[in-house]
Amino acid sequence: MDIATVQNWVETMESGQGQIYPYVGTEMWWLVLAIVIWLVWHVVTGISETEEHEEVRNRAPGSNDHKSNITNW
Repeated sequence: MDIATVQNWVETMESGQGQIYPYVGTEMWWLVLAIVIWLVWHVVTGISETEEHEEVRNRAPGSNDHKSNITNW
């Protein structure tokens, strides 16, 4: 049983075979998309954590109240 469809790459490439995998040439767009998603995730996480810290700070405004703070995890 032969699973591979290409037996000799030299003959295949010389015969005018084009792309050997889908979406050739879009690698840069995928990289840009991944970086944008990564940056957006960091911004959203930072905003969420800032809101959470503000809530904790407003709940316990005393100078020693931070010692009795218990997170809601």
